[in-house]
Amino acid sequence: GLSVRTSPMWTIHLIDCRKVRIEGLSVDNDREMPNTDGIVIDSCQDVIIRNCDIATADDGVVLKTSIGPDGKAVGACRDILVEHCRIESRSCALKIGTESHGDFEAITFRDCDIVRSNRAIGIFSRDGGHVRGIVGQRLRVEAHETPEGFWGSGEAITINVIDRRSGKPAGRVENVVFEDISGFMEGAVNLVADSSSGIGDVRLRRISLRQVPGRYRGERYDVRPTHFDLAPSPDAA
Repeated sequence: GLSVRTSPMWTIHLIDCRKVRIEGLSVDNDREMPNTDGIVIDSCQDVIIRNCDIATADDGVVLKTSIGPDGKAVGACRDILVEHCRIESRSCALKIGTESHGDFEAITFRDCDIVRSNRAIGIFSRDGGHVRGIVGQRLRVEAHETPEGFWGSGEAITINVIDRRSGKPAGRVENVVFEDISGFMEGAVNLVADSSSGIGDVRLRRISLRQVPGRYRGERYDVRPTHFDLAPSPDAA
């Protein structure tokens, strides 16, 4: 298998691809450097990621639907399977968003070990693409608080829907199932819909998560990134 060490930027970035198989990949990046995501799946369809070992400061495996030069969504993320992986992330280990201009459908994360991570599983809707048909199964998680500067607060599961820009509502998140999730968290399980698009039909089954005090004792929830973090300043040139 392919091994990548100390990548300074998104390590593997796939854009608008079809029928992709990634197996046996090893990524070992600096745990302090931002933007060192392990695998970025951007507007792709029919993707399997299996038996990979990823350790990084930023997101481990992240699905996005970015915007193209024409101002339109590059495409949708559909029929994605991530299984039998080991992931360590000081940001979010298994993530959907935040770039969410196109839809996300039929996404499955299963049989993965999430170790020494901040957020374990996260869905972040910001840009208008709908998120539906998401499954997380048989995931073992360790969710730790991290120092200031990292988004997140040791959440095992987080779903949030927040409008990034005025006049363009975030996409609705619905038909989500998390089952057989076990481990511990220093944060919580957070579902937050600040947008009128909302969150619906979320099912939690056989969840066994122990909440423990964190080193930083933040005792808070964190929905970043919000429009305060990401929207261009009106004063920007």
